[in-house]
Amino acid sequence: MVRILAIVHTLNNLAENEAEPADRALQWTAFRWRVAPVAIGQAVAESIRTVYRIPPQAVIPNGIDVARFAPQPDRLHAAFRALDIPLDATIFTTVGRPNEQKNHALLLASRADLPASAHLLVVGDGSLRTSLKAMADDSRVDVLGVRPDVPALLAAAHVFVRASDWEGNPLVVMEAL
Repeated sequence: MVRILAIVHTLNNLAENEAEPADRALQWTAFRWRVAPVAIGQAVAESIRTVYRIPPQAVIPNGIDVARFAPQPDRLHAAFRALDIPLDATIFTTVGRPNEQKNHALLLASRADLPASAHLLVVGDGSLRTSLKAMADDSRVDVLGVRPDVPALLAAAHVFVRASDWEGNPLVVMEAL
C-alpha cells in the first residue's frame, strides 16, 4: 500500500503581498504538485484564488486563548510601573515586527497629533527596529522589542493601534480585543 502524504502551506497574509514574485512562482509550482494551500481567513482565501487561480484546501481561522488575554486590572498598574510610565498616561500600543508592511513609522510620525499624556509602546522585533528607536527621540515612545509579557502590555493599553499597509487576519488584533 502506498501512502500519499499531504504537504500543507498556510498563507497568513494576502497572497499578492506574502512573498516576492520569485517566491510566488515557487509557491505556484508547489501548489500544482500537491502542496495544499490553507488560508487563515476569507480575504486570504480570495487572494489565493486570485493570485494562484486555485481554491485553498481549507480556511482555518486564527484563534487565541482568550483567558490569556483577558483584561486583568492588577496587570495594568504593574505594566505602568515596570515601564516607568505615569499612571495618568494614555497608552497607545502596537505589537508586530517592525518592517515596511507594519508601517510603524506612520505611528511615530503621528505622535505629534496626540495629547501630551499619550505614550506609545512599540512591541516586536524586526528589520526596522533600530531605525524606529532612532525616530523615537522622546520619552513618550518606548520601542520595546520582543517581550514575554505581551498580554500584560495589551491589558495596560488604552488604545491598540495598527498602521499596517496590509494584513491577512492578524492575531494581535484579536489579542488586543
